[in-house]
Amino acid sequence: MNPPPLPPKDMSRKRDVASGAPSGRTEPWHAVIQGELASKANDRRLVPYKGRMLSIKSAKALAYNTALAWQVPRLEPMFEADLRLDVMVWYASRRPDLDISLLLDGLQGRVYRNDRQVRTQVIDHAIDRDRPRVEITLSLRREKELPTPLEVFHERQGSTP
Repeated sequence: MNPPPLPPKDMSRKRDVASGAPSGRTEPWHAVIQGELASKANDRRLVPYKGRMLSIKSAKALAYNTALAWQVPRLEPMFEADLRLDVMVWYASRRPDLDISLLLDGLQGRVYRNDRQVRTQVIDHAIDRDRPRVEITLSLRREKELPTPLEVFHERQGSTP
């Protein structure tokens, strides 16, 4: 069964005239997505297509995409600014690699416009054999969340960039 269709996208990126800040959601968003997160990179399959082999998402990854589409309605308004993602992934076993790229892709166009908006990621995982799931909190990223690796390097060297 196909997931419910998304409403048409509003591609405008309007700004609040008074503040110059981007419009869009400003309060944090939390969700729990039931089901085991699939790996986008490792769970691929080869299929023949017009005389050549193509690498496509696995059946498990496609099923997760569908489940996510059913469980996460499109936010109105969506996030427009840079984001911080806090995510806890509960796997059914220790076997899967920790890979949230399928999750980021699935939230694109539903919660935020583009997964490049996610600038800070805090990721953890644990085992829950009975109820694998993903718990997500998205919030606006503070201007100076953490020092960049280059800033840390220069600080240790006692120099400035």
